[in-house]
Amino acid sequence: MIYQVLYEDKFIFENFLLYYTQSFYYLMAWCFYYLIISHQDNKIFGFIHKLQSNKIIDAKSRIISSSHAIILSFYSSIYLLNFISYDYWWLCLPICSSFGMFDLSLVTIHYNIFKRGYFPLLVHHNLLIFGPLLVTEENSLVMAQAFLFEVTVPILDFGWVLYHMKKKETRIFKINAFLSILSFFFFRVANGTYLIIRSFKYSIYFQTVSIIFFLLNVQWFINLTKLFVKY
Repeated sequence: MIYQVLYEDKFIFENFLLYYTQSFYYLMAWCFYYLIISHQDNKIFGFIHKLQSNKIIDAKSRIISSSHAIILSFYSSIYLLNFISYDYWWLCLPICSSFGMFDLSLVTIHYNIFKRGYFPLLVHHNLLIFGPLLVTEENSLVMAQAFLFEVTVPILDFGWVLYHMKKKETRIFKINAFLSILSFFFFRVANGTYLIIRSFKYSIYFQTVSIIFFLLNVQWFINLTKLFVKY
């Protein structure tokens, strides 16, 4: 019995070590991506240098956030559609943790820029960093569906860019704002409610993470709705 416990502890530790070793490699990739985005002569992301100086760091963070969201939601979608196996889908999870580490470090270093929404980001990113450790093959479909929250991120970030480039009176801004509200409600609020119900089948830790994510999303949805009504 003692040997079995020691073996299981060793197995957990080795998986933990492997997971965060992979996360570290991805973290280095996010740092390299950030340097590319920051280059003054970058033709793809050169628009960020047209923003106010105090918004440039935020813009870089959002570009990386949207890139992460596209990767995670894509792999989760094709896993839910049964195009890839669990083992293949699991390989994208360190990307999630590494992004949480990178972005949390960025917003902490530039706390004066992000202090208004820092606490929700702190909670959210810690869930991104450690939450994937709760994933098992048994609950993987629920977790993959939860990662569809990320579908909303590029839409929201595009709206942020339009707003800060003084395009809030344009038709595209209004359409994007409507899509932001609609997608946020569908993928985060309605989907989050369903996932809380599903989470009661699993551990208390899994349930807790699901509830915290849901409460964060409800608060963000309220704030988003207020902005939509305002503009």
